[in-house]
Amino acid sequence: MNPVLEADSLSLAYGGRVVLEGLSFEAYPGEVLAVVGPNGAGKTTLLRALSGSLEVAGGALSCCGFSAAAGERLGAGDRISYAPAYPDVDPWISALDLVLSYRMGPRRPWARPSREDVGAALESLRRLGAAALGPRRTSEMSTGELKMVMLAAALSRRSDVLLLDEPLAYLDLRNQSIAMSALRAEARRGALVLVASHELHLLRLYADRVLVLSGGRAVAMGRVDSVLSEDLLERAYGVPLREERALVPSIHRAGGARERRSYCNYFRCGAPGRY
Repeated sequence: MNPVLEADSLSLAYGGRVVLEGLSFEAYPGEVLAVVGPNGAGKTTLLRALSGSLEVAGGALSCCGFSAAAGERLGAGDRISYAPAYPDVDPWISALDLVLSYRMGPRRPWARPSREDVGAALESLRRLGAAALGPRRTSEMSTGELKMVMLAAALSRRSDVLLLDEPLAYLDLRNQSIAMSALRAEARRGALVLVASHELHLLRLYADRVLVLSGGRAVAMGRVDSVLSEDLLERAYGVPLREERALVPSIHRAGGARERRSYCNYFRCGAPGRY
C-alpha cells in the first residue's frame, strides 16, 4: 500500500522558533495514527503544516499527491479536513451551520448548500450523537458539546485525511466512546486519521500506530503495544511513571494486559486496538 502522507527530514518553525526538526515518517490510508508527546513537542504544529496553514521550514512534506518544500505550504484543499483543539468559532452560529461551513469547504465558501450537503451535515451530527444540538448556537454549548460538533464538522466532508487535534479532550465517557467509534469507522472507509492526543490510556482502544515527539524530534514510532512502554514515556515526558502510575493507568512495563482488558470491557470494544 502506498503512503498517503510522507515527511522527509521535515523541519517546522512557529513564532520564529524551530519546533520540529529532521522528522521523517509515512502514514497510510485506513489507519489511525496517534501523535503524542509533551506540551510544546510539535503535535499541533505538525497538524497545522499538514492543513496548509503553516509553511515548511526545511525538508519536504507530501500528502494526497500534493507536496511542499522549504518556504511553501501544503495545499491539498478538500482532500484534508482539520479540526483544531481550540476552534475560534462565531458564538452566534448554530451547530448545523458550523458543520455546513466545514462541509462546503474552502472552495465553496459562498455557495448555497445543496440538499446533499445538508443531509451530510445532519448525518454527521447524528453519528456523533449531537443531532439535538443542530439549532443551538455555539455560545449555548458546553466545551464538550462544541468538541463533538467540531468532530462532526470534520467528518462531514469525508476527506481522505482527517487531522484531529485533541478530539477526546473535554468529553465524558459516553462521548469518548462515540468519538472513538467514529474514528475507527473513518479508518475502515479508507481515510487516514491523524490524531494529536494526551489521552495515552485510550490509545490502545482505537489507534493503530503512534508517533512519539519529544525535544523537537521523533523518538519512536510503531504499533501502540510495542511503543508505549514505561521506559520510553518516562524519557519523553520526564515523569517517573513508576511513582505516578495513575497518570497513565494502562501503561505497564509488561504491557498492561489487565488494564487494557478492563478499558475494553468498559467501552464494550471487541479487542485492544480495535474499536
